[in-house]
Amino acid sequence: MHMNFEAVAGAVSIPVLDIRDAIVTRLTAMNSASLSLLGTKYLMGSDFYSAHLESRGIRVVKPLAHEVQELHDMIYGELTQGVVSDRARSRFLEIAQGCRERGGRVVDFAARSSGCSSTSRTRHGRTSTRRTLT
Repeated sequence: MHMNFEAVAGAVSIPVLDIRDAIVTRLTAMNSASLSLLGTKYLMGSDFYSAHLESRGIRVVKPLAHEVQELHDMIYGELTQGVVSDRARSRFLEIAQGCRERGGRVVDFAARSSGCSSTSRTRHGRTSTRRTLT
């Protein structure tokens, strides 16, 4: 759906929020010029996010080729089903750490359209939306 952003934005008369611009704004506020981008193989295989971010001075680091399918399988095989196994959690963190070691200072898990929610409850019962991990 995000691949049609330009067509949709041009076809409607109301303002349309571009999540990529919101990411740039947030990274700028965090004084960061690099991002570890994690998501499905479709997102990792396209330049929808990376080209846009890079055109605005953000360095984008993606997972290694063999990690892309693994992330994709975890997203669709578990996360979209409301399941987060210890193995998936551990691998996700390892992959994110690998991207950070290669220069992606902030991590963005870009699987919003896959039915994955980044909203969770804190230990105090408050809702917390996590868009980036530092």
